[in-house]
Amino acid sequence: MTMAYHFQIHGISVGISGNRRKILEELARELRFFEAPAKPAPRIRVSVEEQKHWRVRPGANIQWSRLPGDEVHWIDETMVSILNVPNRSVQLHLSPDAPTDAAVVVLFGVIGFLVHLDLAQQGDVAAFHGAALHREGEGILLLGKTNSGKTSLSYLLSNGGYAYLSEEDSWVQRVAENRFTVLPYPRRIRIAEAVMEKRPELNRLPYEKQLVESLHERVFRIDPRVPFPQEAPLQHVVVLDNRPEAPTLSAQPMTKAAALPALLASLEGATVADSPESAQQALIVRNRTAFSVANSIVDSLNVTRVTYNIIRDFGDLPDIINRIFETTRP
Repeated sequence: MTMAYHFQIHGISVGISGNRRKILEELARELRFFEAPAKPAPRIRVSVEEQKHWRVRPGANIQWSRLPGDEVHWIDETMVSILNVPNRSVQLHLSPDAPTDAAVVVLFGVIGFLVHLDLAQQGDVAAFHGAALHREGEGILLLGKTNSGKTSLSYLLSNGGYAYLSEEDSWVQRVAENRFTVLPYPRRIRIAEAVMEKRPELNRLPYEKQLVESLHERVFRIDPRVPFPQEAPLQHVVVLDNRPEAPTLSAQPMTKAAALPALLASLEGATVADSPESAQQALIVRNRTAFSVANSIVDSLNVTRVTYNIIRDFGDLPDIINRIFETTRP
């Protein structure tokens, strides 16, 4: 039997269709880090069947109304999400075998997108694909390509004197001409089972771990954040550069000419070509702001590139980050 759940979070309408009450329970656990409990809300309009567009097993019987501005994302054969920026609404449609953890990650991501899109309209805010932590009142931003070890490194650092702010999307606000604040965007850390097996130093950390099925792999969900993290002034930026051919582990200051492209490459939401017009215009505004914020960061702060081979050097990366932290203090 298909069921529908609807609630409000940060003024955003969220709808979940499917017989999956457990997903709401898991989402509520995640959203406590937003300090905003799920509240019942009126039903989102659900009326017109779009079975010809639904790519799951027959019998899923998923229905929804296509509204102006709907941006549809086929996640995989078990899930589709519909994001409507102007109406501040999210709908997630699930087949019976959609992984609970994957559904929570998708919902958390699109809810966070809408919340922080509002922030971006209100001030100088840029979203970076990276991890953020703080120590002794100073924030540090870890940028790098996928599989550069940002999540694993931030998890390791969280047990070494650093407090966790985010590990996937890091939001930086320009509060003055040369001053920046990292806003917390916390969710439970997720590390693939295969990665945990390869890195025993991660397994030894004293945090409770839960092994769950996610989209395409099994992951450990880990929660090192107590209490809810606070924002921190950004003082350090590190670009993680994982190179299999790197002869040695090294950390070198980057020139402004080299640092700016690295920061721009880490900005979230740079591709807007596939968005509906209403969402696209909002994203373009955010990107212009983000470019300005990234440029100001390069002009105001030291940016360090760390070059390494992640298989050989991962265990030494915390010491390198500590050295950068000490030598680039304002």
